Amino acid sequence: MKQHTKILGAAAALAVMAGTWLLVAQRGGSEAPSYALEQRFDAGETVVVLPGELKHRFEFTNDTDQTIEITAIKPACGCTGIEAPVRTFEPGQTGWIEATATLTASGQFSTLVTVHWSTGQQTPYLLGAFVVISRELSLSAMSLDLEPGDHRELILTYIDQQCEAPGAISLERSPALEVEIGPWRQVLPGDRELGLAARYSARVSVRLTRAIDEIGRTRFSLPGMTDVLPTELVVRTPALARSFEQQLRQRRPTSGPITIAHDTPAGDADDAVKSERR
Repeated sequence: MKQHTKILGAAAALAVMAGTWLLVAQRGGSEAPSYALEQRFDAGETVVVLPGELKHRFEFTNDTDQTIEITAIKPACGCTGIEAPVRTFEPGQTGWIEATATLTASGQFSTLVTVHWSTGQQTPYLLGAFVVISRELSLSAMSLDLEPGDHRELILTYIDQQCEAPGAISLERSPALEVEIGPWRQVLPGDRELGLAARYSARVSVRLTRAIDEIGRTRFSLPGMTDVLPTELVVRTPALARSFEQQLRQRRPTSGPITIAHDTPAGDADDAVKSERR
């Protein structure tokens, strides 16, 4: 009796091991899971330039002995698009749906797609990521038209999801420009764990001291943060802007009346040739 019990226990253990290996094989991608099984895909930390995209293809198998159909696909929000070129699947056939989500903010993101089947089954597909945006330095305006003596105020903005305060600003400018930069001010504190980006801003005053014959440029950068791309301001005088526009018009092909060529009758052509010979 004890020996019989041992044999049954060993068989049960082997069955559990076999089931475990089957589950591991399916998760490892060697075989698409059943159409009725919930699937999840987490992309982890994903660096994007907003707005960005998150895309994943979910594969499944019709593991029944009958033909099944997708009767409806319902995303949880309007930010998610679905591609499903095939809606009917024979027994043993593998298929897929592809979910594409639009990313508009940093931090944790998740969306849900529910597939409705002709069997009455509803299968959820979950797509997620922790959205990371790059550090960014930007100006409220990229170009200005100034008369000599005029000045304008702009906002310099720095965004950092790591919530590190920006350091000193390096400035390269044309001799005809006076540029003053105020101190950094934290607009949003951010939260590193939640993935919420911190935002800092500084006021920038730009004055054109004299007339310029070419474009004046001012380049802002953060030398202590080499992974942050610099940003640049272009300054023109209205006269210089008009001169550029005039040069552009001169380069364009001029328009004029369209000349229509008419066929010359044979007799008139002979007379014209005789006239030229004379």
